[in-house]
Amino acid sequence: LIFILWIGSGMVGYLSAYNIGLLMPAISSDLSLSLGEQGLLSSATFWGTLVLIVPLTLWASRFSPLKTIIITIVIAGLFMLMQGWAPVFAVLILGRMGLGVAVVAINPPAAVIIQQWFPKHRIVFINGIGYAIYAVILGLGLFATPFVLNALGGRWRITFFILAAMFGLMVVLWSLIGRQRIAKRENI
Repeated sequence: LIFILWIGSGMVGYLSAYNIGLLMPAISSDLSLSLGEQGLLSSATFWGTLVLIVPLTLWASRFSPLKTIIITIVIAGLFMLMQGWAPVFAVLILGRMGLGVAVVAINPPAAVIIQQWFPKHRIVFINGIGYAIYAVILGLGLFATPFVLNALGGRWRITFFILAAMFGLMVVLWSLIGRQRIAKRENI
């Protein structure tokens, strides 16, 4: 279950970060974005991460991994809500930058929890399986995004609200199912 939660959190986070290109025509039309603004918006999740991820992960490493994951997912969901609400470009880009930091910040405490639940010699295998599943789910999610957007009548904001709700679901699941475990030390 912990593995499934880890995959689910990553899937929602990365889908939220990577689907911006598919939503860009609708966003650009609604907010009258220039090509330069579209480029900034598309890259904003990476700029936020570049600037803040090292100090944030150092700070977050001082706290319980489970609580850090839950708080980080809440923050990611709030940044998704911010993007769905964004009345102007500046608010939208701030939401994208914050989302990037929150999504990447989920990984370090999740790695600690994965190490607690799986034997050391299986961690690389678990990561490989996880990334393979990410690729499939992310690919399907990106494939489905235009159909979802079309079904919503081109209302890109609702797409962001749906993703925020998915973050909310992940918070509930981590709160109910997520557990830390002190693993026995292995001799390798």
